[in-house]
Amino acid sequence: MDRILSAIVAFSDVHLGYDQADSDGFLEFIKYLQGRRDLGDVVIVGDFIDLWRRDIIGLEFELSRYVEELKTLQKTAKVHYVAGNHDAHVKLLKDHNYPFDPQPSIGIERFGYTVKFLHGHQCDPLQNILGPNTSEILCWTLSDDIGDKKSWLWEILGSKGKKSRRYAFGHKVKSKKDFQAKIDVLMSPPEDVRRTKALAQKFGTLSTFVDCLKAKFRITGRNEFMVYGHTHQPFIDLEKRVANTGSWIKGRSPSNTYFEFARWPPQVIRFKGEPLKTRSISALNF
Repeated sequence: MDRILSAIVAFSDVHLGYDQADSDGFLEFIKYLQGRRDLGDVVIVGDFIDLWRRDIIGLEFELSRYVEELKTLQKTAKVHYVAGNHDAHVKLLKDHNYPFDPQPSIGIERFGYTVKFLHGHQCDPLQNILGPNTSEILCWTLSDDIGDKKSWLWEILGSKGKKSRRYAFGHKVKSKKDFQAKIDVLMSPPEDVRRTKALAQKFGTLSTFVDCLKAKFRITGRNEFMVYGHTHQPFIDLEKRVANTGSWIKGRSPSNTYFEFARWPPQVIRFKGEPLKTRSISALNF
């Protein structure tokens, strides 16, 4: 029998620290969650903070209020943290009494289903262009200056020898300028046409991309429901048992969305708005 406090709420891609993040709207959302009395679990589904675009000291000054609000939320609900690509470094935060225990993915049993939460970058071909630790490398080159970051990455590859520079992306890199142009694509928002083109070339359809994620995380049963983020493209498909949490980026339509499972069927809802209509992923494009 499920607990009285049984609702699950999940959100992703807040990108705190990024100048296009709706940090004020997100703070209002967290205070709304604090006032609810039916929450059992709250899941951060990656890219809560943006370590790719900001210096860590600046982030620390800016983010303390949001962390404190999440700690307050922990008094009434269990808060889980799934690491994304822009905050991959949080996976290393162990054994220091941190308020969260970041994981690559988690599963929560509720209402006869296993709801599996993962960020979704694991099948994005651009996320491995510097090798399997691309996300961590971009988190480590901490700077508010994107130009500095690109130069440091070039030097990191140079320290591994000239061959690493020539074949940084699995094919020849013509020059430092060519390398930096490719980093620009990687650093661009998911909705950038260069990013969507790369995904479309790799997978063809969004449905195939979702199948890749399900295979990678071994999600096969009818009683398993996958929830992911990363693409900033909110939707829910009840037939395929999959949902995307969307993002909290200004200018996206819709934005400020979250996944909620308080009873069947689960929903993707725009904060202070209406639930999104169920859509088949076969009808959706990148």
